[in-house]
Amino acid sequence: SGKEKENLLWKSPVKMGGHSAPVVWGDKVFVTGGDKDNSELYCYGTDGKLLWTQEVKWGKPPKKEGEEAEEPELKDYVAANTPATDGKRVYAAFGTGDVVAYDLAGKKVWAISLWPINSQYGFCSSPILYKDKLIIQLDHSGDCALIALDTATGKTAWKTKRSAGDSFQSPIIAETKAGAQIITATAGGNNGYDAETGKELWRVSIGGEYEDNGSDKNWGGGPRANPTVTADGHVYFLGIRGDVYCLKADDGKLVWTKNYTKDFGGKLMSGWGFSESPLVDGDLIICTPGGAKGTIIALDRKTGATKWQSAELKDDAAYSSIVRAKLAGVEQYVTLTGKAVAGVAVDTGKLLWRYDCGDKYKVAVIPTAVIAGPDLVYATAGYGAGCDLIKISGDASGQKAEKVFANKDVVNHHGGVIFKDGFIYGHSDTKGWVCQDLKDGSLKWEWKRGGFEKGAVTYADGALFCYGENSGDLVVLEATTEGPKQIGSLKLPERTKLLRKSGKAWSHPVIANGKLYLRDQDLLYCFDLSSK
Repeated sequence: SGKEKENLLWKSPVKMGGHSAPVVWGDKVFVTGGDKDNSELYCYGTDGKLLWTQEVKWGKPPKKEGEEAEEPELKDYVAANTPATDGKRVYAAFGTGDVVAYDLAGKKVWAISLWPINSQYGFCSSPILYKDKLIIQLDHSGDCALIALDTATGKTAWKTKRSAGDSFQSPIIAETKAGAQIITATAGGNNGYDAETGKELWRVSIGGEYEDNGSDKNWGGGPRANPTVTADGHVYFLGIRGDVYCLKADDGKLVWTKNYTKDFGGKLMSGWGFSESPLVDGDLIICTPGGAKGTIIALDRKTGATKWQSAELKDDAAYSSIVRAKLAGVEQYVTLTGKAVAGVAVDTGKLLWRYDCGDKYKVAVIPTAVIAGPDLVYATAGYGAGCDLIKISGDASGQKAEKVFANKDVVNHHGGVIFKDGFIYGHSDTKGWVCQDLKDGSLKWEWKRGGFEKGAVTYADGALFCYGENSGDLVVLEATTEGPKQIGSLKLPERTKLLRKSGKAWSHPVIANGKLYLRDQDLLYCFDLSSK
């Protein structure tokens, strides 16, 4: 309905701020908070009532006489680790290196300290559970290790030293043919460990951190691309330096690897590192190294051998990912490059068509192309580029790309857009949230929020869920051309007082049992998604 406080079940203050996500078990909600001096674990009922609070004292040993080692300024990163629970106990880790266990009534079971932590942001990895073990990925600038703690006592069951450096990744458990494995990732590679013993089973290095124009100091030097796992047991992933890997999923054994620059003459349009998610298509993996030898390349996904490279298309690579489409009856791969939108034949890499975007594609082209019909491609990018609807005609011997319309009503930076029933929905840097008619490029409606505020958007059950990164508002819009009709939208009744000038509402929404949990630093909200 869009009315303030509509569908709000409860609002409960959280004494101390943090970035950890709430964890729900039965009728209880667990979350942590802290600052550079104190840490706390909170338990709420699903009715919003605070059931108990436990202070977690910094368990670091006292400094030795004459010791001059500086302690990191942890600030609000103390409570970045999300808790874990097995229904018997709740386990929480903090940026100080303290790890604790409490029963669900709030009674302390055990506490340990992993100090010293040598990291600007503290220890941020979230613990995970495997059987009766709590798994801790302790990566920082000091001695790194993968640690298993007995959940009943907190005693170390096993500890495996590792060379990782600073990393904020959390481990995952993977069930493989060889047994359960703990998979970890850092900026330098991936590792697999026996979940029972901690023995390292495999290691894959993807080189050091990407050194570029300084952007990684702000955005991180780790991989940008999503990995792909195939039904026949292979994993494909791309590193920021352009290293593409094929691994066996069971044991992480390297099958083959290639480098975009060294092997294919690759070149990126700007300095944020190769970021596409390569496309696995049948027996091929389709990649975008860019450069004078050919923008797109097809590799045998089992051997890494080159099948073809698009010699006629030589644009620098962008940050967009390839899609496969059938346009005007011709199967092809479509992508956005550093200068154009293009389609190449799936069997040979022959250039079928190229739509030149000239100088308007600059800095970074990130969103993926949208196939908007049997002969239509929609493309949008940020930094003032705008949007284009392109009509494709011709046959396999050659095709033509013609402009249907081009304007700057949709300038989508990196969130992507949603195509439904002939309309585009998403955020535009120039108009805010919009609905665009693909018949002529006109806007059916535009909705400016919070000074052209960007936000995360997803689609479900005929609705768009828009979460403003600055305001902290969450708005559910009906995916309709009749205007930005709000359904179940909400405005947080109270905003945090802790938000820094450069801060955003970045905590992930959590949905459990028909309820939506939103956190705004030191405030925790629960909303009912099931009400009409």
